[in-house]
Amino acid sequence: MARLSHRAGTRRPGPRAGRRRLLLTWLTVLSLLGVGLGWVVSSPLGGSPDDDYHLTSIWCPQPVEESCRTATIDGEIRVEVPERIGDNSPCYAFHPETSAECSLHFSDGKTRWAYRYDAGNYPGGFYRLHHLLVSPRVIVSVLAMRAVNVVLAVGLLSAIGVLLPAAVRRAYVLAAAASLVPLGVYFIASNNPSSWALTGVLAYAAALYGATRTGGGRAWALTGLAGLGALLCCLSRFDAAFYLFVVSMAYLFLVRWRRRHWPQCVLALLASAAGLYLMLLGGAGGHSGPADPAAADPGLVRATLEALYRIPSYMFGMYGLGFGAGWADIHFEWAVPACMILTAGAVCMLGLRSWSWRKGLAILMVAGAMTGMPVVMSVMGIFPGLVGYQPRYALPLLPVLLLILLVDHTSPDGEQDSGAGGISPITRAQAILVVITMWVAATWAHYTVLQRYVQGMDEPDLINLDHEPEWWWDIPVSPMTVWALTLVATTVVTVGVVHVLSSRPSDEGDVAPTAEPAPTPASGLATADDKAPGPQETDETVTVLVDESEAVS
Repeated sequence: MARLSHRAGTRRPGPRAGRRRLLLTWLTVLSLLGVGLGWVVSSPLGGSPDDDYHLTSIWCPQPVEESCRTATIDGEIRVEVPERIGDNSPCYAFHPETSAECSLHFSDGKTRWAYRYDAGNYPGGFYRLHHLLVSPRVIVSVLAMRAVNVVLAVGLLSAIGVLLPAAVRRAYVLAAAASLVPLGVYFIASNNPSSWALTGVLAYAAALYGATRTGGGRAWALTGLAGLGALLCCLSRFDAAFYLFVVSMAYLFLVRWRRRHWPQCVLALLASAAGLYLMLLGGAGGHSGPADPAAADPGLVRATLEALYRIPSYMFGMYGLGFGAGWADIHFEWAVPACMILTAGAVCMLGLRSWSWRKGLAILMVAGAMTGMPVVMSVMGIFPGLVGYQPRYALPLLPVLLLILLVDHTSPDGEQDSGAGGISPITRAQAILVVITMWVAATWAHYTVLQRYVQGMDEPDLINLDHEPEWWWDIPVSPMTVWALTLVATTVVTVGVVHVLSSRPSDEGDVAPTAEPAPTPASGLATADDKAPGPQETDETVTVLVDESEAVS
């Protein structure tokens, strides 16, 4: 008798299909970069929330005495920064009817004393690393920082998507597409620490889960990328660091941990410990501060009920409903949040096709953190009535929640699946419907942001952004051209998303089981197990015993 090894049920795409898939992957990644860079130049300097605070903290990271000139004015330490970033709030903030034209009157050559800067309310790593990009040319420095955030997000999240098993990749792409438009894309392309929080939490959650659903070098690579995502969280925001603990606890229920998962276990323990430590260090997730003494105490029960009453609108605010971009002064048209809320609802229905107590507890953990933290902040009087506690603070957990909803640990017959733990391909029509809503929301939101800053919202029916622009960068590309190029890039991305969501395993380069019948004793073959290999077993060598006289060379 001799041993014959072969790949059971292996069916791999031909060279031409592989080249097409590789080309589409690179086009999608490059288009994602194009989309991000389009959003980078769509907001003026100081366009995102509290940019005067964050940019001053980048120019003067702690300890401020070593990074900037300081002076004591009115009993408080102030730092000297360029005039462009040192204003208490941009001159156009909270006035959506006006453009950002007033920001053009500031100069790099003039300075002012700023009192709004980080004094320990943030971890500080985000500011220190961006400080390396500071130069005498303020606008160039700010745009370079935004571009770095986009490149980091696209590079890290794309690498994770390529390494994930096909079934998990579909869940990952669908969860990201249904949650990061429009506010997620806007903040990733900003100077706000929320950029790294969004990238880091999603990277940690997706890569850590993917590492438990594969093996070998791919699992090690995903574990390393999950560690990089955790590092971004710990460097950006205290609440983002705490979300590492939330995700780890959710996976404690969701994943069937095995001995081979020890690297992922170690990473989850370290990330959770770091998250809890930074949460306690920052105080309430980085939103420390005493309650407003002037606010009347409504009582514990009433305060809790009022906070719970506002939770639905708070959740919808993650899609721009009632809470837009900019300094929360860019209100998107109804179509933007409506399209994304419908998409999220469809994703939830798709995810609820499978259920288990593990999945339920994991969802409860993440959803509880998303809704529980705002309620606690409101009841404690830090943000009474949820006023001031912005939906973007909990936004990093939204793609994680949808990802957990979509993953599937049970096979159709209800038995535990040893496969990839994701979702099966959906029909091309379903995928197209999902990405059309995403495309409409993304392009419409991008146009709204451009119009608000270029012309102001006093002429909402004006289509041509190049018509008498009041604000724009000193670059040869016009606002309308930027919007058109970003629209084309968004379209290419949607094509790539459709391919991922609707492709069969053989089209994605993964091994798919074939319909070959099991060998029978009459054919001279014998197997150690009569059952067909599971989805994960298709990647492993199956050994059969054959008679030497019938061995195939």
